[in-house]
Amino acid sequence: MNPTEAAAAVRQAVEARGAEAAVPMLERVVAWSDRPVEALRASLTDVYAGGHLAAVVDPLAERAEQGEALWLYALGFAYSLVGPGGYPQALKLFEQALGVEPSMKWGHYSQGFIWHEMGQHKDARCAYERALDLDPHFVMALYNLGVVHQSSGNRAAAQACFERAVSAEPTYSPAWVGLGTCRELADDVEGALRYFEHALNVQPTATVLFHAALGWEKQGDVGRAVSYLVRASQLEPESARICANLGAVMARAGHSDDAVTWYRKALDLEPHSPRVQFNLGRLLMGMGREADSAA
Repeated sequence: MNPTEAAAAVRQAVEARGAEAAVPMLERVVAWSDRPVEALRASLTDVYAGGHLAAVVDPLAERAEQGEALWLYALGFAYSLVGPGGYPQALKLFEQALGVEPSMKWGHYSQGFIWHEMGQHKDARCAYERALDLDPHFVMALYNLGVVHQSSGNRAAAQACFERAVSAEPTYSPAWVGLGTCRELADDVEGALRYFEHALNVQPTATVLFHAALGWEKQGDVGRAVSYLVRASQLEPESARICANLGAVMARAGHSDDAVTWYRKALDLEPHSPRVQFNLGRLLMGMGREADSAA
């Protein structure tokens, strides 16, 4: 059973029989899967997306009380899905899991992910490096270590990590995007676009389309930029960032009415964005529609 199949099985069990079915089904998933941690992660992510995570935490905590590393990790991962409010408890549980099983690469990786989310780049880097000591071809750790290096301004180290990631797994799209962003930071738009277009061939995600769109606009191909951003908005219709950038591209291209439409969609999704409010207001005033701006 692969992680996708595991997630579907757990989701169906929870929807049919309630939260009490989650842990027994997760235990079956672990027994059936050759990648138990990945299966647990995929399953809990799916449970979270379906709005059932809160109900699953208590039975999961009871299972974790037995002290097995895998279930301590699973509970920690569940807390990490909650966001910043769950991070302290997640870190505590990952530490407990690693105390039982120090060679659990996913425990180190997940520590690194949370530290990075919290802006603790040094701690994140050390955690990712510990994961890579255990598995030098751990693609997600290589990619995220590259992102940490990039955030810290170490562009050469970031590029090396992304290159190792695509060498280990050529179909891992985020690492191709990472290579593209390295070229962007070096003001090499053409080089960045080559990587972004390759990433699109591998996996056309909203993130890839977003980066490629901004690159094509810099190259003067506004039509392709708009096309890519529209595709990105279809993949992630709840993304205020994509809508806002569509508004900005339309405004710069002189398509003011379309820009207004996209800025308003962005504000529907994120009503208190000062940047979008400012850009929309300035655009409306330039169009002589101050009354709309005030509204």
